[in-house]
Amino acid sequence: MKYFYTLLLIFSPLFLFSQELKWKQIIYSNPDASFEELCTKIESYFKEHEFDKIEVEKAEKEKEGSSYNKYLRWKYFNQFRLTEDGKLPSSKTILNGFSDEKAKQKLAKSANCNWTYIDQLDNDGGYWGIGRVTGITMHPTDSLTYFVTTPGGGIWKTIDGGQNYTSTDDGLPYGATGNLLIDPTNTNIMYVSNGESEGWWNSSTGIYKSTDGGATWLPTTLAFALDNTAIFQVKMHPTNTAILYAATTNGLYRTTDGGLNWNVIRPGSYSDVEFKPDNADVIYIAKEDYWGLSQVYKSIDAGTTWNQITSYTWNHNYIKLAVTPLDPERLLVSSDYDGIRPLYESQDAGATYTQLADQPEASIVGYSPNDVNILYCGYVVLYQSTDGGTSWNQITNWYDNGIQTEIHADFHVITHDPNTDKIYFGNDGGVYTYKESNQSWVDLSNGLKIGQIYRISNAETNPTIMLCGTQDNGGRLRINTGEWFNMNGGDGMDCAIDPTNSQIFYTSYVNGIDIARTMDGGNSFNTIITETPGSVVGQWLTPFELDPNNSQRMLAGYNKLYQSYNRGNTWEEMTTNPFNSMQGFVDVEFAPDNDEKVFASYSNRITTTSDLGLTWQNLTLPGSQPITRIAVRPTNSNYIYASRGGYTDNLKVTMSKDGGATWINYSEGLPNVPCNVIIYEPNSPGRVYVGNDLGVYYRDSVMTQWEVYGQGLPFTFVNDIKIAHTANKLRIGTFGRGIWETDLCATTTASLTENALVNDYAYIYPNPAKNQFSIVQKTIHPIENIRLVDMNGKVQKIELQKEGEVTRINTAIASGVYQLSYSVNGKIMNQKIVIE
Repeated sequence: MKYFYTLLLIFSPLFLFSQELKWKQIIYSNPDASFEELCTKIESYFKEHEFDKIEVEKAEKEKEGSSYNKYLRWKYFNQFRLTEDGKLPSSKTILNGFSDEKAKQKLAKSANCNWTYIDQLDNDGGYWGIGRVTGITMHPTDSLTYFVTTPGGGIWKTIDGGQNYTSTDDGLPYGATGNLLIDPTNTNIMYVSNGESEGWWNSSTGIYKSTDGGATWLPTTLAFALDNTAIFQVKMHPTNTAILYAATTNGLYRTTDGGLNWNVIRPGSYSDVEFKPDNADVIYIAKEDYWGLSQVYKSIDAGTTWNQITSYTWNHNYIKLAVTPLDPERLLVSSDYDGIRPLYESQDAGATYTQLADQPEASIVGYSPNDVNILYCGYVVLYQSTDGGTSWNQITNWYDNGIQTEIHADFHVITHDPNTDKIYFGNDGGVYTYKESNQSWVDLSNGLKIGQIYRISNAETNPTIMLCGTQDNGGRLRINTGEWFNMNGGDGMDCAIDPTNSQIFYTSYVNGIDIARTMDGGNSFNTIITETPGSVVGQWLTPFELDPNNSQRMLAGYNKLYQSYNRGNTWEEMTTNPFNSMQGFVDVEFAPDNDEKVFASYSNRITTTSDLGLTWQNLTLPGSQPITRIAVRPTNSNYIYASRGGYTDNLKVTMSKDGGATWINYSEGLPNVPCNVIIYEPNSPGRVYVGNDLGVYYRDSVMTQWEVYGQGLPFTFVNDIKIAHTANKLRIGTFGRGIWETDLCATTTASLTENALVNDYAYIYPNPAKNQFSIVQKTIHPIENIRLVDMNGKVQKIELQKEGEVTRINTAIASGVYQLSYSVNGKIMNQKIVIE
């Protein structure tokens, strides 16, 4: 059974991939620019450059795969993730917030509620998918074992050929993962880049290492500023596995000691790096000089010296490389500039080249593992050449056209099993395998818990019915436990179920282009807003809301706030965004206790009316960080809560008790990461919940600070929280880990008051301590030679218990001040700790 109201087409792939790279170059080449300056430069670029201008004029910016649309997604996401000075955050800010909170959560208690995954686990495949996959790494000797990297859901491992998957990313600060490498001489040693291998969405915090087969990860010393560096490719030396090369937008890096130290061996930006299959001293790199001339370079001495081996004359060029062990002399060089995709092949290790047929699409390119004359390329769909690149044939299509096999759109990776003839592809739907011998496809996506959820909604009349909007895989409806059906295609955004009738619900598309309504449970849809009434502008996620007291009444927040009293058949304008008339509101809310009162937010301000829009009051909240969501106490709308984005420490939630006249900071206990959503639990002692970039936290009117809510939830971006009242459940939508639920079991807790000792290498907790404290290792460098010394220099007797990166120190000594000494990365660290 499959529902849908429209197939939102992916138009004009000619421009998509190459144009996307152009605007990203502005980010990478302006590392000191503010976010506002970057957006101004990028939007000027789209207006001024002819290819992108054509794209915009054809309204391609509103379509799913366009580069302009991807920019809008990037802009929406990052406007809530800025530092106090309005810039994208550094990796150290990200890593500190994560590692400190991870250490606390390993040692502290939270609400005794267990989180359970309830999202979709299987799908029909083809147009509908499970989630976006950007990397696949095969085990070097075991064909049933491989790893999947994703842009939001972390790392997934299968040991049974894709029948089942488990998450293996404990220790990564966020779920964007790209290049994963396995040491063939010791498969417990692995490396992964934290950030997408395609470089967009999130740049990289650096490269992480696992020594336990991927169960846990710790950062190597390769760490970047999140605002200006992406890691496109990482390769391991085939015979000396302690040597790795990383092609980044901020240099070609090399480590010779397994990630303990990294050095830039060539400045500049690099899109690819490859070893010559029969000689590891021969390395090819693709230098990316978007504003100048991108070229391929070759080293025959392991990277000491380099020679240019191409002579391209065109600008705006992005290069990818491919080699094959079937013929080590061969080198594929894929170019992509201004919608033109020439492909060259060398059969003498880059000395001379033959131009092959232009690639129809060029997000991926590669050789068959079985026949050197079979080549692949693609993006929206996949193409194959069986004559060495003389011609191309389309072999998949992103929807069922009755000709090619229906395989999900947007390919990101091609690889193969070294022990069989299977080829593996990753795309926006998941993982697929292809056998050339019989031209058969198998979808291996089921079981991956990697849904990127924007919003969720519960049916009040049936506790099992849910609706959600997902990135890349449309809107989805759950009618029974484990039974999900597809609604709208493309990117699903905000959604809502009528609280009085679960057959009536609403879905939407990006930028508020389409808000659609069904009256019959999804069998048919009517579009109730398509950029009307008037000329309107919406956020990437344009909010709409149903009145909790009158389900026929709706709000829709574009750059104008609209209201409908007949489920969207007609709309009336209430007000224009008073803070920026050309930008859409970020959140809209009804006041449950006052039918004439509504709220709408933009940036750090809220506009509100108490007389159905006759008059408006503009509220400015403390601090410059943007409001992400608004929550209102159901029985007293003078109590207003606002979650805040950004990386301003101790500014995560602000609260007003007098309708917005005055505000207090309500952030104690929350980590320094963006808060994305806040809700109020009705009939509770002032209990509110927030979802941030690490999980879910709660607080009530008795507690003095926020605490982690529940157990068993992975560290993940929480985009939405809803209460399913009839089920007595708290449900969340995460951007990368799908939908989860837990019981409403919160009770007032005693807040943790222990202080901690923190440095770049370790987190010591608690301080003061009683008989036991812990040292949490924050990097790949082990904590060694631990000693406890009193003020007279006498070494104290201690007992050490090591559990992964946590070392617990037990001691029975007199109260007093002691010196804790330990070594890490060749340094002796000394810190004072109090024993009570």
